[in-house]
Amino acid sequence: MLQFDEYKVKLNNLLPALKELAQALDLEGAGRELDMLQAESAADGFWDNLAKAQKVQQRIKNLQDKVDSQNKRQAAVGRPDGPV
Repeated sequence: MLQFDEYKVKLNNLLPALKELAQALDLEGAGRELDMLQAESAADGFWDNLAKAQKVQQRIKNLQDKVDSQNKRQAAVGRPDGPV
């Protein structure tokens, strides 16, 4: 049981670093931009300009990867504080 408690303390000590990382990566802003771009991509006529649509889709993928990576890190330390 002592070993479990030691690991729990180590994991809890990682939480401030994870929060700092989220701020440094501006994950809150990334989430807002992701929501906006996803709404834009769902609009009628989105695919009328193929080049622009492809750029938007690539940006969505990059932002989603950024957010998903942080969510995985949070889950790995046992503190899934919800999606970023």
